[in-house]
Amino acid sequence: MPATYSSGSTVVFKQVIEATYGTTPSTPTMKLLRPKPSKFTLKKDTYTTDEVRSDRGISDVRHGMRKVEGTIEGDLMMADWDDFILAALQDDAWSNNVARTGITLSSFSIEQGFTDIAQYRLFKGCSVAKMKVSVKPGAMVGISFDFIGQDAVSGTTTAATTTTPASTNSPFSFASGTINEGGTANAYITGLDFELDNGLGQVGVIGSNTSPAVFNGRSAIKGTVSALFKDQVLLNKFLNETESSIQVVLVDPAGGQHTITLPRIKYTGGDIAPPKDGATIITLPFEGLFCAGASAAASTTMAVSATTGPGTATLTRGAGSNVTDGFKVGTCLTAKNLTTPANNGDWLITNVAALVLTIAVPATLSTTAQVAGAAGSAAGDMSVIPTNLIWSRS
Repeated sequence: MPATYSSGSTVVFKQVIEATYGTTPSTPTMKLLRPKPSKFTLKKDTYTTDEVRSDRGISDVRHGMRKVEGTIEGDLMMADWDDFILAALQDDAWSNNVARTGITLSSFSIEQGFTDIAQYRLFKGCSVAKMKVSVKPGAMVGISFDFIGQDAVSGTTTAATTTTPASTNSPFSFASGTINEGGTANAYITGLDFELDNGLGQVGVIGSNTSPAVFNGRSAIKGTVSALFKDQVLLNKFLNETESSIQVVLVDPAGGQHTITLPRIKYTGGDIAPPKDGATIITLPFEGLFCAGASAAASTTMAVSATTGPGTATLTRGAGSNVTDGFKVGTCLTAKNLTTPANNGDWLITNVAALVLTIAVPATLSTTAQVAGAAGSAAGDMSVIPTNLIWSRS
């Protein structure tokens, strides 16, 4: 028999990217998500009159601006969260499976369906305000997205014209992968948590009860590293205000891989609290900082070697120095004007030598030597774009 009251175990979430802020596409193909228990709500500002009366009563309260607040939590896995990750980073697109922090705001229509009682809530104009990632022993790798949105409507049928099923990919776990701190593999880090906060806001306008847009803020990254206490290396980075970097490589059972890179961080604390029993853990909060760009000299030429992907490829400069020009492992290389356009785009740098850069590639590149530009490379044809977070998938 049909359910009378809804059960939480039957709630589903779907999403579709909006072309226009706050407007759900007319015949949307929505993607089914794989969340943990998550919450979305429509909130309203309220205003109570300050009128003073002889009977001490309050004569009225009015509703004001409408706004959506919500959080979707899940296990990190291949494919299912790619749209939200890209939106959190505010990049234009996944370029060669690499995304980095940018300035492109996007919004979603997100549907919460109480399928057992055929009730649906559609939240519109939802942008990713915050993204949180947690890698800890004894758990799946966690990811969550905090949204702010414009408005919501309710109905008894889904807004989706068609629905794209969720993947069947296995989540990433803490035990499969590696973590590098300061460019060196680290086998005694016990946890990594960080949050990307886009500082989004809304503004009310006269004549409307919704914000006409969502407004951008600074891209702020804060997090915490915890590690077994074995020496003073990590602590001294805090004491001496030494910059570092963090890169975590996650691998699922099918070989799918996500690489998350914070190319420039500073530790802002170093707490050691020995327990009565068991291991001593050092906890280091950090902030992720803007990593400056780099560019090849105008006289540089480069070629892409043959490769079969996923794997690596090399880019060779005819002159100059990658090291002194500021190219760094874990940053995002942008190649332009190659004679095979498909080889252009963003690539994750995995090794740096004076004249050779090694990049991670998810697919086969052209095996023909690629020279940048018909008459040689122009300045910036091989460059690192400034960013504070890089996310690669393969």
